[in-house]
Amino acid sequence: MDNNVREQTHSYVRASDIIGRESDKESIVQMLLSLDNYNNDDHLDVIPIVGIGGLGKTTVVKLAYNDERVIQRFGLRMWVSSFSEHFTLGKTVEKILKSATGESFGHLDMDQMQRRLAAVLNGTRYLLVLDDVWNVDRIKWMDLRELLMNCSSGSKIIVTTRSKAVAVVTSTRDAYDLTGLSDGDCLSLFLKCALREGGDQPPNLVAIGREIVGKCGGVPLAVKTLGSLLYLNRDEDEWVRIRNNDIWEIDQQQSGILPILRLSYEQLPSHLRQCFAYCSMLPKGVQIPREMFINLWIAQGFVHSDNADRQVEDVGNHYFNELLSRFCFQEVVVAFDGEILACKIHNLVHDLAQSVAGIEYGKKAVSDRVRHIFLQDEDHQPGKEESKALLGLRNVRSFRCVFKVRSPDKAFVRAIATSFKRLRVLILISLQLEELPSSIGNLKRLRYLDLSQNSNLTSLPSSFCKLVNLQTLNLINCESLRDLPKYLLHLINIKTLYLTCQKLSLGKKSYHQGLKTSLVFVYYIYMTARD
Repeated sequence: MDNNVREQTHSYVRASDIIGRESDKESIVQMLLSLDNYNNDDHLDVIPIVGIGGLGKTTVVKLAYNDERVIQRFGLRMWVSSFSEHFTLGKTVEKILKSATGESFGHLDMDQMQRRLAAVLNGTRYLLVLDDVWNVDRIKWMDLRELLMNCSSGSKIIVTTRSKAVAVVTSTRDAYDLTGLSDGDCLSLFLKCALREGGDQPPNLVAIGREIVGKCGGVPLAVKTLGSLLYLNRDEDEWVRIRNNDIWEIDQQQSGILPILRLSYEQLPSHLRQCFAYCSMLPKGVQIPREMFINLWIAQGFVHSDNADRQVEDVGNHYFNELLSRFCFQEVVVAFDGEILACKIHNLVHDLAQSVAGIEYGKKAVSDRVRHIFLQDEDHQPGKEESKALLGLRNVRSFRCVFKVRSPDKAFVRAIATSFKRLRVLILISLQLEELPSSIGNLKRLRYLDLSQNSNLTSLPSSFCKLVNLQTLNLINCESLRDLPKYLLHLINIKTLYLTCQKLSLGKKSYHQGLKTSLVFVYYIYMTARD
Protein backbone atom coordinates (compact mmCIF):
# COMPACT_ATOMS: atom_id res chain seq x y z
CA MET A 1 0.00 0.00 0.00
CA ASP A 2 2.33 2.58 -1.26
CA ASN A 3 1.68 6.14 -2.23
CA ASN A 4 3.23 9.02 -4.07
CA VAL A 5 5.33 12.05 -3.14
CA ARG A 6 7.74 10.14 -0.86
CA GLU A 7 7.99 6.39 -1.27
CA GLN A 8 10.23 5.44 1.63
CA THR A 9 10.61 6.28 5.28
CA HIS A 10 13.57 8.55 5.80
CA SER A 11 16.67 7.54 7.74
CA TYR A 12 17.03 10.65 9.90
CA VAL A 13 16.33 10.77 13.63
CA ARG A 14 17.22 13.31 16.33
CA ALA A 15 19.39 11.54 18.88
CA SER A 16 18.31 14.00 21.57
CA ASP A 17 14.75 12.65 21.30
CA ILE A 18 15.78 9.07 22.09
CA ILE A 19 15.99 7.69 25.61
CA GLY A 20 17.71 4.51 26.73
CA ARG A 21 19.14 3.23 23.45
CA GLU A 22 22.76 4.41 23.54
CA SER A 23 24.09 0.95 24.43
CA ASP A 24 22.09 -0.73 21.63
CA LYS A 25 23.23 1.89 19.16
CA GLU A 26 26.89 1.36 20.09
CA SER A 27 26.58 -2.42 19.77
CA ILE A 28 25.16 -2.08 16.26
CA VAL A 29 27.80 0.47 15.27
CA GLN A 30 30.54 -1.92 16.35
CA MET A 31 29.03 -4.71 14.26
CA LEU A 32 29.00 -2.36 11.27
CA LEU A 33 32.62 -1.34 11.80
CA SER A 34 33.80 -4.92 12.30
CA LEU A 35 35.91 -6.39 9.50
CA ASP A 36 35.03 -9.95 10.48
CA ASN A 37 33.26 -12.01 7.85
CA TYR A 38 30.78 -14.32 9.46
CA ASN A 39 30.35 -16.25 6.22
CA ASN A 40 33.74 -17.18 4.77
CA ASP A 41 32.24 -17.87 1.34
CA ASP A 42 31.68 -14.21 0.58
CA HIS A 43 32.28 -10.71 1.84
CA LEU A 44 28.70 -9.59 2.54
CA ASP A 45 27.60 -9.56 6.17
CA VAL A 46 23.89 -9.57 7.06
CA ILE A 47 22.86 -8.38 10.52
CA PRO A 48 19.25 -9.02 11.64
CA ILE A 49 17.77 -6.76 14.32
CA VAL A 50 14.80 -8.57 15.89
CA GLY A 51 12.14 -7.30 18.29
CA ILE A 52 8.40 -7.00 18.77
CA GLY A 53 6.45 -4.18 17.16
CA GLY A 54 6.79 -0.75 18.74
CA LEU A 55 10.10 -1.59 20.42
CA GLY A 56 12.09 0.91 18.41
CA LYS A 57 14.10 -1.26 16.01
CA THR A 58 13.95 1.33 13.24
CA THR A 59 14.87 4.15 15.62
CA VAL A 60 17.95 2.35 16.96
CA VAL A 61 19.15 1.45 13.48
CA LYS A 62 18.74 5.09 12.43
CA LEU A 63 20.99 6.17 15.29
CA ALA A 64 23.69 3.77 14.08
CA TYR A 65 23.10 4.60 10.42
CA ASN A 66 23.75 8.30 11.07
CA ASP A 67 26.74 7.81 13.36
CA GLU A 68 29.73 9.70 11.94
CA ARG A 69 31.94 6.59 12.17
CA VAL A 70 29.49 4.65 10.04
CA ILE A 71 29.18 7.48 7.53
CA GLN A 72 32.97 7.51 7.12
CA ARG A 73 33.14 3.73 6.88
CA PHE A 74 30.79 3.19 3.91
CA GLY A 75 31.04 4.74 0.48
CA LEU A 76 27.33 4.20 -0.13
CA ARG A 77 24.45 4.01 2.34
CA MET A 78 20.95 2.95 1.32
CA TRP A 79 17.69 2.80 3.26
CA VAL A 80 14.71 0.79 2.02
CA SER A 81 11.52 0.18 4.00
CA SER A 82 7.93 -1.03 3.81
CA PHE A 83 8.22 -4.62 2.71
CA SER A 84 4.93 -6.47 2.55
CA GLU A 85 4.53 -10.18 3.14
CA HIS A 86 4.25 -10.45 -0.66
CA PHE A 87 7.93 -9.82 -1.32
CA THR A 88 8.81 -9.23 -4.98
CA LEU A 89 12.38 -9.13 -6.23
CA GLY A 90 11.74 -6.52 -8.92
CA LYS A 91 10.10 -4.03 -6.58
CA THR A 92 12.83 -4.46 -3.98
CA VAL A 93 15.61 -3.89 -6.52
CA GLU A 94 13.76 -0.81 -7.77
CA LYS A 95 13.59 0.61 -4.21
CA ILE A 96 17.29 -0.09 -3.60
CA LEU A 97 18.25 1.68 -6.81
CA LYS A 98 16.10 4.67 -5.94
CA SER A 99 17.69 4.93 -2.50
CA ALA A 100 21.18 4.66 -4.01
CA THR A 101 20.72 7.16 -6.84
CA GLY A 102 17.64 9.23 -6.04
CA GLU A 103 16.23 8.27 -9.44
CA SER A 104 13.15 6.23 -10.36
CA PHE A 105 13.65 3.02 -12.34
CA GLY A 106 10.10 1.68 -12.52
CA HIS A 107 10.17 1.98 -16.32
CA LEU A 108 13.01 -0.57 -16.64
CA ASP A 109 12.53 -4.30 -16.92
CA MET A 110 14.15 -6.68 -14.44
CA ASP A 111 17.20 -7.41 -16.58
CA GLN A 112 17.92 -3.70 -17.03
CA MET A 113 17.53 -3.05 -13.31
CA GLN A 114 19.92 -5.89 -12.45
CA ARG A 115 22.60 -4.44 -14.70
CA ARG A 116 22.05 -0.96 -13.27
CA LEU A 117 22.30 -2.30 -9.71
CA ALA A 118 25.52 -4.15 -10.50
CA ALA A 119 27.00 -0.93 -11.88
CA VAL A 120 25.94 1.11 -8.82
CA LEU A 121 27.39 -1.40 -6.33
CA ASN A 122 30.49 -2.29 -8.32
CA GLY A 123 33.53 -2.33 -6.02
CA THR A 124 31.72 -0.21 -3.39
CA ARG A 125 31.67 -0.87 0.34
CA TYR A 126 28.03 -0.21 1.09
CA LEU A 127 25.54 -0.30 3.95
CA LEU A 128 21.99 -1.32 3.10
CA VAL A 129 19.15 -1.19 5.61
CA LEU A 130 16.09 -3.31 4.81
CA ASP A 131 13.56 -2.06 7.33
CA ASP A 132 10.55 -4.12 8.47
CA VAL A 133 11.06 -7.32 6.47
CA TRP A 134 8.48 -10.12 6.54
CA ASN A 135 9.60 -12.44 3.72
CA VAL A 136 10.52 -15.95 4.92
CA ASP A 137 11.02 -17.44 1.45
CA ARG A 138 14.72 -18.34 1.43
CA ILE A 139 14.84 -18.75 -2.35
CA LYS A 140 13.60 -15.17 -2.86
CA TRP A 141 16.09 -13.91 -0.32
CA MET A 142 19.00 -15.76 -1.95
CA ASP A 143 17.98 -14.34 -5.34
CA LEU A 144 18.16 -10.82 -3.90
CA ARG A 145 21.41 -11.51 -2.05
CA GLU A 146 23.02 -12.73 -5.24
CA LEU A 147 22.27 -9.38 -6.87
CA LEU A 148 23.89 -7.55 -3.94
CA MET A 149 27.19 -9.45 -4.03
CA ASN A 150 28.97 -7.18 -6.52
CA CYS A 151 30.56 -5.11 -3.76
CA SER A 152 33.71 -4.46 -1.78
CA SER A 153 34.67 -6.47 1.30
CA GLY A 154 33.11 -5.11 4.49
CA SER A 155 29.71 -4.34 2.98
CA LYS A 156 26.84 -4.83 5.40
CA ILE A 157 23.10 -5.37 5.27
CA ILE A 158 20.90 -4.66 8.28
CA VAL A 159 17.52 -6.37 8.34
CA THR A 160 14.96 -5.22 10.90
CA THR A 161 12.08 -7.59 11.54
CA ARG A 162 9.52 -8.73 14.08
CA SER A 163 9.99 -12.32 12.94
CA LYS A 164 12.76 -14.61 14.16
CA ALA A 165 12.07 -16.79 11.11
CA VAL A 166 13.10 -13.87 8.89
CA ALA A 167 16.30 -13.52 10.90
CA VAL A 168 17.15 -17.20 10.34
CA VAL A 169 16.50 -16.93 6.59
CA THR A 170 18.53 -13.76 6.02
CA SER A 171 21.37 -13.77 8.54
CA THR A 172 25.05 -14.60 8.29
CA ARG A 173 25.41 -14.22 12.07
CA ASP A 174 23.34 -14.44 15.24
CA ALA A 175 20.52 -11.94 15.33
CA TYR A 176 20.67 -8.89 17.59
CA ASP A 177 17.64 -9.19 19.86
CA LEU A 178 16.39 -5.76 20.88
CA THR A 179 14.87 -5.82 24.34
CA GLY A 180 12.53 -3.41 26.10
CA LEU A 181 13.64 -0.24 27.84
CA SER A 182 14.50 -0.37 31.53
CA ASP A 183 11.86 0.75 34.04
CA GLY A 184 13.85 3.91 34.70
CA ASP A 185 14.15 4.81 31.03
CA CYS A 186 10.46 4.06 30.49
CA LEU A 187 9.53 6.39 33.33
CA SER A 188 11.78 9.16 31.95
CA LEU A 189 10.21 8.80 28.52
CA PHE A 190 6.70 8.72 29.97
CA LEU A 191 7.19 11.85 32.06
CA LYS A 192 8.77 13.64 29.10
CA CYS A 193 5.59 12.99 27.11
CA ALA A 194 3.07 13.52 29.93
CA LEU A 195 4.47 16.57 31.70
CA ARG A 196 5.92 19.76 30.34
CA GLU A 197 9.66 19.23 29.78
CA GLY A 198 11.66 21.11 32.37
CA GLY A 199 8.60 21.70 34.54
CA ASP A 200 7.82 20.31 37.96
CA GLN A 201 7.02 16.64 38.44
CA PRO A 202 4.47 16.12 41.23
CA PRO A 203 5.53 13.09 43.33
CA ASN A 204 2.00 11.67 43.38
CA LEU A 205 1.80 11.65 39.57
CA VAL A 206 5.32 10.27 39.21
CA ALA A 207 4.36 7.35 41.49
CA ILE A 208 1.28 6.58 39.43
CA GLY A 209 3.27 6.99 36.21
CA ARG A 210 5.77 4.41 37.48
CA GLU A 211 2.92 1.91 37.86
CA ILE A 212 1.53 2.73 34.41
CA VAL A 213 4.82 2.21 32.58
CA GLY A 214 5.41 -0.99 34.52
CA LYS A 215 2.57 -2.46 32.46
CA CYS A 216 4.01 -1.34 29.11
CA GLY A 217 6.57 -4.12 28.86
CA GLY A 218 9.38 -1.70 28.04
CA VAL A 219 7.80 -0.86 24.68
CA PRO A 220 8.57 2.81 23.80
CA LEU A 221 5.57 3.20 21.50
CA ALA A 222 3.21 2.17 24.30
CA VAL A 223 4.96 4.46 26.78
CA LYS A 224 4.83 7.46 24.44
CA THR A 225 1.21 6.80 23.53
CA LEU A 226 0.04 6.77 27.14
CA GLY A 227 2.27 9.67 28.11
CA SER A 228 0.76 11.74 25.33
CA LEU A 229 -2.72 10.67 26.40
CA LEU A 230 -2.10 12.38 29.75
CA TYR A 231 -0.20 15.35 28.33
CA LEU A 232 -0.43 18.34 30.70
CA ASN A 233 -3.26 16.63 32.60
CA ARG A 234 -2.59 17.10 36.32
CA ASP A 235 -5.81 15.42 37.46
CA GLU A 236 -4.70 12.55 39.70
CA ASP A 237 -8.04 10.78 39.24
CA GLU A 238 -7.46 10.63 35.49
CA TRP A 239 -4.00 9.15 35.97
CA VAL A 240 -5.45 6.57 38.35
CA ARG A 241 -8.21 5.74 35.87
CA ILE A 242 -5.63 5.02 33.16
CA ARG A 243 -3.59 2.93 35.61
CA ASN A 244 -6.63 0.88 36.66
CA ASN A 245 -8.16 0.42 33.20
CA ASP A 246 -9.29 -3.16 32.64
CA ILE A 247 -7.61 -3.23 29.26
CA TRP A 248 -4.33 -3.91 31.08
CA GLU A 249 -5.59 -7.38 31.99
CA ILE A 250 -5.26 -8.51 28.38
CA ASP A 251 -2.18 -10.67 27.87
CA GLN A 252 0.62 -8.54 26.41
CA GLN A 253 2.24 -10.88 23.88
CA GLN A 254 3.60 -10.24 20.39
CA SER A 255 0.68 -8.05 19.36
CA GLY A 256 -0.37 -7.23 22.90
CA ILE A 257 0.61 -3.59 22.44
CA LEU A 258 -2.64 -3.09 20.51
CA PRO A 259 -4.77 -3.02 23.69
CA ILE A 260 -2.49 -0.28 25.03
CA LEU A 261 -2.85 1.73 21.84
CA ARG A 262 -6.58 1.08 21.82
CA LEU A 263 -6.80 2.77 25.20
CA SER A 264 -5.58 5.96 23.54
CA TYR A 265 -8.09 5.49 20.72
CA GLU A 266 -10.96 5.17 23.18
CA GLN A 267 -10.13 8.59 24.59
CA LEU A 268 -10.67 10.25 21.21
CA PRO A 269 -13.84 12.26 20.56
CA SER A 270 -16.15 10.74 17.95
CA HIS A 271 -15.09 13.08 15.14
CA LEU A 272 -11.46 12.04 15.57
CA ARG A 273 -12.33 8.35 15.86
CA GLN A 274 -13.77 8.24 12.35
CA CYS A 275 -10.77 10.15 10.99
CA PHE A 276 -8.44 7.69 12.70
CA ALA A 277 -10.37 4.66 11.43
CA TYR A 278 -10.11 6.02 7.89
CA CYS A 279 -6.32 5.81 8.21
CA SER A 280 -6.76 2.05 7.62
CA MET A 281 -7.37 3.01 3.97
CA LEU A 282 -3.93 4.64 3.74
CA PRO A 283 -0.57 2.92 3.27
CA LYS A 284 1.60 2.08 6.25
CA GLY A 285 5.36 2.47 6.28
CA VAL A 286 5.53 5.35 3.76
CA GLN A 287 5.46 9.10 4.10
CA ILE A 288 1.98 10.53 3.50
CA PRO A 289 1.49 14.25 2.80
CA ARG A 290 -0.44 16.06 5.52
CA GLU A 291 -2.91 17.50 3.04
CA MET A 292 -3.79 13.99 1.85
CA PHE A 293 -5.16 13.12 5.27
CA ILE A 294 -7.12 16.37 5.41
CA ASN A 295 -8.52 16.25 1.88
CA LEU A 296 -9.67 12.65 2.27
CA TRP A 297 -11.41 13.41 5.56
CA ILE A 298 -13.13 16.41 3.98
CA ALA A 299 -14.20 14.32 0.98
CA GLN A 300 -15.86 11.82 3.31
CA GLY A 301 -17.68 14.53 5.22
CA PHE A 302 -15.78 13.90 8.45
CA VAL A 303 -14.71 17.53 8.90
CA HIS A 304 -17.19 20.20 9.96
CA SER A 305 -16.77 23.87 10.77
CA ASP A 306 -19.13 25.47 13.30
CA ASN A 307 -17.78 28.90 12.44
CA ALA A 308 -18.61 30.41 9.08
CA ASP A 309 -15.33 32.33 9.15
CA ARG A 310 -13.24 29.21 9.71
CA GLN A 311 -12.37 27.23 6.60
CA VAL A 312 -12.98 23.50 6.69
CA GLU A 313 -9.32 22.97 5.72
CA ASP A 314 -8.26 24.72 8.92
CA VAL A 315 -10.53 22.45 10.95
CA GLY A 316 -9.06 19.40 9.19
CA ASN A 317 -5.58 20.62 10.02
CA HIS A 318 -6.65 20.89 13.67
CA TYR A 319 -7.88 17.28 13.53
CA PHE A 320 -4.53 16.20 12.09
CA ASN A 321 -2.60 17.97 14.84
CA GLU A 322 -4.82 16.38 17.48
CA LEU A 323 -4.07 12.88 16.20
CA LEU A 324 -0.41 13.73 15.77
CA SER A 325 -0.21 14.88 19.40
CA ARG A 326 -1.40 11.46 20.52
CA PHE A 327 1.43 9.74 18.61
CA CYS A 328 -0.90 8.24 16.06
CA PHE A 329 1.57 9.37 13.41
CA GLN A 330 5.34 8.92 13.31
CA GLU A 331 8.47 10.22 11.55
CA VAL A 332 7.13 13.68 10.93
CA VAL A 333 8.72 15.71 8.12
CA VAL A 334 8.84 19.40 9.07
CA ALA A 335 9.59 22.34 6.77
CA PHE A 336 12.09 25.06 7.65
CA ASP A 337 9.25 27.25 8.94
CA GLY A 338 7.91 24.53 11.22
CA GLU A 339 5.01 23.51 8.98
CA ILE A 340 4.34 19.76 8.98
CA LEU A 341 4.67 18.39 5.45
CA ALA A 342 4.21 14.65 5.85
CA CYS A 343 4.30 11.77 8.28
CA LYS A 344 4.18 8.01 8.45
CA ILE A 345 1.57 5.77 10.09
CA HIS A 346 3.41 3.33 12.36
CA ASN A 347 2.70 -0.28 11.39
CA LEU A 348 1.08 -1.06 14.75
CA VAL A 349 -0.98 2.12 14.70
CA HIS A 350 -2.17 1.09 11.24
CA ASP A 351 -3.05 -2.34 12.63
CA LEU A 352 -5.08 -0.59 15.31
CA ALA A 353 -6.88 1.52 12.69
CA GLN A 354 -7.81 -1.67 10.87
CA SER A 355 -9.03 -3.32 14.07
CA VAL A 356 -11.31 -0.41 14.99
CA ALA A 357 -12.50 0.36 11.46
CA GLY A 358 -15.24 -2.26 11.63
CA ILE A 359 -17.31 -3.92 8.96
CA GLU A 360 -17.64 -0.76 6.87
CA TYR A 361 -14.01 -1.15 5.80
CA GLY A 362 -12.77 -4.19 3.94
CA LYS A 363 -10.68 -5.85 1.26
CA LYS A 364 -13.48 -8.21 0.30
CA ALA A 365 -17.14 -7.72 -0.48
CA VAL A 366 -18.39 -9.52 2.61
CA SER A 367 -21.36 -7.35 3.52
CA ASP A 368 -23.75 -4.77 2.14
CA ARG A 369 -22.54 -2.56 4.97
CA VAL A 370 -19.11 -2.15 3.40
CA ARG A 371 -18.53 1.51 2.56
CA HIS A 372 -14.76 1.72 2.05
CA ILE A 373 -12.85 -0.80 -0.08
CA PHE A 374 -9.11 -1.13 -0.52
CA LEU A 375 -7.68 -3.61 -3.01
CA GLN A 376 -4.06 -4.24 -3.89
CA ASP A 377 -3.66 -6.53 -6.83
CA GLU A 378 -0.58 -8.31 -5.49
CA ASP A 379 -2.45 -9.15 -2.27
CA HIS A 380 -5.89 -9.92 -3.57
CA GLN A 381 -7.24 -10.70 -7.02
CA PRO A 382 -10.99 -11.32 -6.75
CA GLY A 383 -12.45 -14.15 -8.77
CA LYS A 384 -15.40 -13.82 -11.11
CA GLU A 385 -18.08 -14.43 -8.48
CA GLU A 386 -16.39 -12.20 -5.93
CA SER A 387 -16.01 -9.41 -8.49
CA LYS A 388 -19.73 -9.68 -9.22
CA ALA A 389 -20.52 -9.37 -5.51
CA LEU A 390 -18.09 -6.48 -5.18
CA LEU A 391 -19.69 -4.49 -7.98
CA GLY A 392 -23.09 -5.24 -6.50
CA LEU A 393 -22.37 -3.02 -3.50
CA ARG A 394 -24.33 0.16 -4.11
CA ASN A 395 -23.31 2.24 -1.10
CA VAL A 396 -19.52 2.27 -1.44
CA ARG A 397 -18.05 5.66 -0.51
CA SER A 398 -14.32 4.94 -1.06
CA PHE A 399 -12.58 2.69 -3.55
CA ARG A 400 -8.80 2.53 -3.45
CA CYS A 401 -6.78 0.20 -5.65
CA VAL A 402 -3.01 0.11 -6.15
CA PHE A 403 -1.85 -1.80 -9.21
CA LYS A 404 1.60 -3.30 -8.78
CA VAL A 405 1.48 -6.54 -10.69
CA ARG A 406 -1.16 -6.05 -13.33
CA SER A 407 -3.24 -3.13 -14.52
CA PRO A 408 -6.95 -3.60 -15.27
CA ASP A 409 -8.55 -2.78 -18.59
CA LYS A 410 -10.91 0.04 -19.43
CA ALA A 411 -13.90 -2.18 -18.66
CA PHE A 412 -12.80 -2.39 -15.01
CA VAL A 413 -12.87 1.39 -14.60
CA ARG A 414 -16.17 1.56 -16.48
CA ALA A 415 -17.68 -1.02 -14.10
CA ILE A 416 -16.54 1.01 -11.07
CA ALA A 417 -18.01 4.24 -12.46
CA THR A 418 -21.27 2.48 -13.32
CA SER A 419 -21.66 0.51 -10.08
CA PHE A 420 -20.33 2.83 -7.37
CA LYS A 421 -22.37 5.95 -8.07
CA ARG A 422 -22.14 7.14 -4.46
CA LEU A 423 -18.35 7.25 -4.48
CA ARG A 424 -16.75 10.23 -2.80
CA VAL A 425 -13.16 8.98 -3.07
CA LEU A 426 -11.66 7.07 -6.00
CA ILE A 427 -7.96 6.19 -5.97
CA LEU A 428 -6.57 4.22 -8.92
CA ILE A 429 -2.78 4.31 -8.72
CA SER A 430 -0.56 3.02 -11.56
CA LEU A 431 -3.28 2.45 -14.13
CA GLN A 432 -1.84 1.79 -17.56
CA LEU A 433 -4.70 3.13 -19.66
CA GLU A 434 -4.38 5.66 -22.46
CA GLU A 435 -7.87 6.99 -21.80
CA LEU A 436 -10.62 6.75 -19.21
CA PRO A 437 -14.16 5.66 -20.05
CA SER A 438 -16.70 8.46 -20.49
CA SER A 439 -18.74 6.84 -17.68
CA ILE A 440 -16.33 8.47 -15.20
CA GLY A 441 -18.66 11.47 -15.51
CA ASN A 442 -21.40 9.46 -13.76
CA LEU A 443 -19.68 9.90 -10.39
CA LYS A 444 -21.49 13.12 -9.55
CA ARG A 445 -20.72 12.82 -5.82
CA LEU A 446 -17.00 12.28 -6.31
CA ARG A 447 -14.85 14.71 -4.33
CA TYR A 448 -11.39 13.13 -4.43
CA LEU A 449 -9.83 11.51 -7.51
CA ASP A 450 -6.28 10.13 -7.62
CA LEU A 451 -5.04 8.88 -11.00
CA SER A 452 -1.34 9.29 -10.21
CA GLN A 453 1.43 7.17 -11.69
CA ASN A 454 -0.56 6.52 -14.89
CA SER A 455 2.27 6.86 -17.37
CA ASN A 456 0.09 6.06 -20.43
CA LEU A 457 -2.82 8.47 -19.88
CA THR A 458 -2.88 10.99 -22.75
CA SER A 459 -6.16 12.84 -22.13
CA LEU A 460 -9.26 13.07 -19.96
CA PRO A 461 -12.75 12.57 -21.45
CA SER A 462 -15.03 15.58 -21.88
CA SER A 463 -17.48 13.94 -19.44
CA PHE A 464 -14.85 14.63 -16.78
CA CYS A 465 -16.32 18.12 -16.49
CA LYS A 466 -19.52 16.62 -15.02
CA LEU A 467 -17.67 15.92 -11.76
CA VAL A 468 -19.08 19.12 -10.31
CA ASN A 469 -18.32 18.19 -6.67
CA LEU A 470 -14.67 17.29 -7.28
CA GLN A 471 -12.38 18.98 -4.75
CA THR A 472 -9.02 17.20 -5.19
CA LEU A 473 -7.47 15.94 -8.43
CA ASN A 474 -4.11 14.14 -8.43
CA LEU A 475 -2.36 13.70 -11.78
CA ILE A 476 1.20 13.34 -10.48
CA ASN A 477 3.47 11.40 -12.83
CA CYS A 478 0.92 11.21 -15.64
CA GLU A 479 3.78 12.05 -17.95
CA SER A 480 1.95 11.32 -21.21
CA LEU A 481 -0.98 13.63 -20.47
CA ARG A 482 -1.22 16.17 -23.29
CA ASP A 483 -4.60 17.84 -22.85
CA LEU A 484 -7.09 18.77 -20.18
CA PRO A 485 -10.83 18.96 -20.95
CA LYS A 486 -11.86 22.28 -22.48
CA TYR A 487 -14.39 23.04 -19.75
CA LEU A 488 -12.35 21.94 -16.77
CA LEU A 489 -12.93 25.37 -15.22
CA HIS A 490 -16.57 24.37 -14.79
CA LEU A 491 -15.41 22.25 -11.85
CA ILE A 492 -15.85 25.15 -9.48
CA ASN A 493 -15.27 23.09 -6.33
CA ILE A 494 -11.71 22.00 -7.13
CA LYS A 495 -9.40 23.26 -4.40
CA THR A 496 -6.31 21.07 -4.77
CA LEU A 497 -4.68 20.06 -8.03
CA TYR A 498 -1.47 18.09 -8.48
CA LEU A 499 0.28 18.07 -11.87
CA THR A 500 3.64 16.73 -13.03
CA CYS A 501 2.83 16.39 -16.70
CA GLN A 502 5.79 17.15 -18.95
CA LYS A 503 3.82 17.03 -22.21
CA LEU A 504 0.71 18.86 -21.07
CA SER A 505 -0.33 21.82 -23.18
CA LEU A 506 -2.59 24.30 -21.37
CA GLY A 507 -3.27 26.37 -24.45
CA LYS A 508 -3.75 30.10 -24.08
CA LYS A 509 -2.11 31.99 -21.25
CA SER A 510 -5.52 33.16 -19.97
CA TYR A 511 -6.62 29.54 -19.70
CA HIS A 512 -3.49 28.73 -17.73
CA GLN A 513 -4.09 31.61 -15.34
CA GLY A 514 -7.77 30.77 -15.01
CA LEU A 515 -6.94 27.21 -14.07
CA LYS A 516 -4.59 28.33 -11.31
CA THR A 517 -6.81 31.04 -9.89
CA SER A 518 -9.78 28.67 -9.69
CA LEU A 519 -7.92 26.71 -7.02
CA VAL A 520 -9.10 28.34 -3.82
CA PHE A 521 -6.97 26.26 -1.45
CA VAL A 522 -3.72 24.98 -2.89
CA TYR A 523 -1.20 22.97 -0.90
CA TYR A 524 1.14 22.21 -3.79
CA ILE A 525 0.82 22.65 -7.55
CA TYR A 526 3.50 20.91 -9.56
CA MET A 527 3.37 22.72 -12.88
CA THR A 528 5.94 21.58 -15.43
CA ALA A 529 3.58 22.00 -18.37
CA ARG A 530 3.98 23.88 -21.62
CA ASP A 531 1.87 26.97 -22.29
